Amino acid sequence: MGAHVWLKRIMFLVLAILILGGIKGVDLYRKAFAKNIFGERDRDTYLFVRTGWEYKDVLSEIERMGLARNMHTLQWVAQKKNYPNHINPGRYLIRNRMSNNDLINMLRSGRQEPLDITFNHIRTLEQFCDRIGEQLELESGALLNYLKSDS
Repeated sequence: MGAHVWLKRIMFLVLAILILGGIKGVDLYRKAFAKNIFGERDRDTYLFVRTGWEYKDVLSEIERMGLARNMHTLQWVAQKKNYPNHINPGRYLIRNRMSNNDLINMLRSGRQEPLDITFNHIRTLEQFCDRIGEQLELESGALLNYLKSDS
């Protein structure tokens, strides 16, 4: 075979590798950065990650709320970013049309939304502790003991 034929084969091989690499690159980009997270009724919504939850609990809640259009790509990004080992409880604002990457970065870093605490018609310290305990995931008895202590 002549050098011309070998050159054509090498060029074809390089072109095929570039095309396959481009297709794989687009696929990886879509998994991480395509809009996959949609709030309830296409609006911003809140996700509450409870104290003591594990990775499977967070995924179950996301699935229950119907936030992710494609759970497989969300799980893929979560695994790549090691989210299962970085669960942070809290109240997270889920922006409509987030990417998997944006959601996992937010959850992994613990970047939460402030919580407004309201209480009305509270007459006793016990009632106050019960109401605050509900809103902040605190044990009301422990809060009551802390508030009554001299320290």
